[in-house]
Amino acid sequence: GNFQGRRAPTLVGACDLLPNAEEQEHAVVSLAVGKCTEVPVLVVVKDSEAVHRVAEQLRRTLWELYGGAEDDPSLGDAVLELLHNPAAPQEFVEIVQLATEPFGSSRAEGEVVVAPCGEASEQQTRQAWRITVTTAEGGRGHDYRVIDPSIDEKGGLLLILTWVPWSEREWIQFLGRTGRQDHAGQYAVFLNAEDEQVQAGIGERKEDESNVRAILRTGDQETAKLLRGKGEEIAKGRLMHKLTSRYWTLHKLERTSKRQDWEWKSLCESYLDSTTDNIQQTFCNVIIPPKELVLGFAKLNKDAPARPGLAEQTCRKCGTVNLFPKPPDGATWPTVRCGSCDAIE
Repeated sequence: GNFQGRRAPTLVGACDLLPNAEEQEHAVVSLAVGKCTEVPVLVVVKDSEAVHRVAEQLRRTLWELYGGAEDDPSLGDAVLELLHNPAAPQEFVEIVQLATEPFGSSRAEGEVVVAPCGEASEQQTRQAWRITVTTAEGGRGHDYRVIDPSIDEKGGLLLILTWVPWSEREWIQFLGRTGRQDHAGQYAVFLNAEDEQVQAGIGERKEDESNVRAILRTGDQETAKLLRGKGEEIAKGRLMHKLTSRYWTLHKLERTSKRQDWEWKSLCESYLDSTTDNIQQTFCNVIIPPKELVLGFAKLNKDAPARPGLAEQTCRKCGTVNLFPKPPDGATWPTVRCGSCDAIE
């Protein structure tokens, strides 16, 4: 079938509902270790603690299968923990690129690599693929590039999901990590029956619905309910966004006074406690009152001194120096329409 205009990833087995987190993680580790002989594996868990915990279980299981020194650095390379590091943002991108490379790809040519997971290999030279464990951050918006055609032959990159977000859009993002660029893709879902979000979703499951679809539908309903309750706050936020643009345009041109700056700061701190009408009135009457619009006329000799009673303003669009009646001391500076290009300053 099609998935957003491309080949849809294949569900591996059923969407399994496990009795608790321990059984859930055991199922994840078993499938990941069993499939890493054929394809790269990407596991999406809920938080960074789960990333560390599942990654450690994977390393332990791989070590039990293949032996070797417990402090063998290659074991850490076989299981990648994909988490954002603010101090080294490029590191995240590098791990994404490494995720679909074969385990042992950085070794010298001809050197023995890890044997296939879950089955013995007589020559111990069969290539295995890395397992990457990440959170939602690594489950959306990143391109896990698959180049080796043998991956497609075995079903494509395997995505293992341990939770279903309360958002259809985010779920589509998750599934979009596999089966990219018209490559084959596959995914599995292991849910924890003790998770409150899972319980809320499957508790309202319809007869013909899957667990995943029930959770997504429940999430969409809860989100819509939340947005309806936040409608007034959203309206205030949109108004403040519009007013912010007007305020900062003048502030950057140094056309606001200290009093106006203070009033704007006060409004930003208290707008949620006000109504949209009051916000608009405060802005127009106190912070940035509406200005008179005057038509400027071009000054022919830019170097000549200004005439008495006239003020000057240079058009930022065309560079014309505009002359207009100088406002009285203390009066609000007017908005000037350029006499050459009609731009409003």
